[in-house]
Amino acid sequence: MNIGLYLSESNGEVSQVIDLNKLAGEYGDLPAVKVFDNIFKSRSINQIKVDIASNKLDGVVIAGESPHYYKTNREADFIIKEIEASGVNLNRIGFANIREQAAFPHKNDSGAAYAKAKLLIDVAMEKVRHSQQLETIEFPPKRKVAVVGVTIEGAMVAERLLSHGYRVYLIDKEPKARISEEEMSQLRTSIGYILGHKNLKVLSETTIDELIGHEGDFVLTVDKNGQTEQLPVGAVVITAGDDSSYINDLRSVFYLDVDENGSLRPVNRDTMVTTTLRHGIFMVPVTGELGFKAAYADSAALNVISILDADEVIFEVPVSQVNERLCGGCGTCIKTCMFKASSIDESKRLAHVDVMRCRGCGNCVTSCPTGARDLLTYPTKYLHAAIEILADYPSKGDPKLLFLLCESCGYPSLDYAGTSGMEYPASILPLGVKCGARIDTQLILEAFAKGFDGVIIGKCKEDRCQNLVGSVDLDRRANLFREILRSRGINSERLRIVGLDGCESGKAADEAGAFFKDLKAMEVVV
Repeated sequence: MNIGLYLSESNGEVSQVIDLNKLAGEYGDLPAVKVFDNIFKSRSINQIKVDIASNKLDGVVIAGESPHYYKTNREADFIIKEIEASGVNLNRIGFANIREQAAFPHKNDSGAAYAKAKLLIDVAMEKVRHSQQLETIEFPPKRKVAVVGVTIEGAMVAERLLSHGYRVYLIDKEPKARISEEEMSQLRTSIGYILGHKNLKVLSETTIDELIGHEGDFVLTVDKNGQTEQLPVGAVVITAGDDSSYINDLRSVFYLDVDENGSLRPVNRDTMVTTTLRHGIFMVPVTGELGFKAAYADSAALNVISILDADEVIFEVPVSQVNERLCGGCGTCIKTCMFKASSIDESKRLAHVDVMRCRGCGNCVTSCPTGARDLLTYPTKYLHAAIEILADYPSKGDPKLLFLLCESCGYPSLDYAGTSGMEYPASILPLGVKCGARIDTQLILEAFAKGFDGVIIGKCKEDRCQNLVGSVDLDRRANLFREILRSRGINSERLRIVGLDGCESGKAADEAGAFFKDLKAMEVVV
């Protein structure tokens, strides 16, 4: 496989700690290796596109910012879209987080930062090599939108979408609108406009039972007085205000994250306040000022319009995969899937995955007794290869820790530690996984077999997991993990599981640092 490697100095944030030109020289066997001062500049992106065409690259690894940086900053994913448009499949674009998890936390030890960066790049390379191409589906988006919460914000979102020609469902569990008389007076023309519009359907005293599908193609199942109805929509906007009880109900249906106050958490509190991490679902944050409410409502509506006005929406299918040679049709995956994405094809007696429902959490992979399931985005072979690579870190007598981090909370928590200036031992080696649900005994035993002194798992707190039961299922397996370790003569205290929140800057590093000290006291260094 032809892979190109592109290292970013991040405007000096990385290069002042790590000698990137020297690091690039270690990959001279690759068809394309470049160092850029800023990978987001147009000339950097154009050079990558030229390299893809001239070297017929099958994969690309970007070494610099965290993969979460590309999800949580405005238009940061533009470079990913350009690489995809040049012919590289999304699943073969890898990220080596040498900024937040090497240069920042080890800024006073350039040698350790360099060694760690090298391993993180090797891990990213391995992920690209082991990853299959994701299937892509192209379809015209549904120009219908569910606005959940009959608040003044909901009315303003509905107004914008109706004026743009969309069909709007305005939904709330309450019998009456959550709009004050003052708000009604201030926006009486808007209220009159939407209530008289032929493309508006108001569903009061209506609960939302389920949402399946993906951006541009959702099916929302609602219940009104015991009668269910399925609404085809292309997007959802949540405008529930400060009703924390209602928000908690909605997050369990839409699989969204909430913050420490129980409010929906946006992708970025400063620059992407109406965007959630689930594509196609938007929100209007709580604010007391009517002008801000209008601005946030307009922002959410504009986000919807930018998706649904497209002629075609492209969806990459990041689901669980079934190996038909190994599948015994036992149905264990059906029992463990919270999202009802697994079923048995009775004609073949094989497991089947519903791409409209699958969240790619990995619970079915962990529970499958024959090893017939795998995640396309985090293949099992890759995870084992990554553990072997990270085990090569020269710890120089210090405890060596594998830090398994869930994508939603654990990984960004460790990122925040780096960006906030915290330092921690370089022998704490991070490995991201999709969800805590994917972590099994094989990965833990592999880590100890390869020489790690301790394994720490950073998972979502129980009430924050976007996959609802991923953290709970991990906790249920914890005792099994410990029993197996003890049966192998391994001190079970060398395994630690901690609940993290992506907003808690530094907690991941604090927990790992405390575990590092405890391992030193145990005198278990391999």
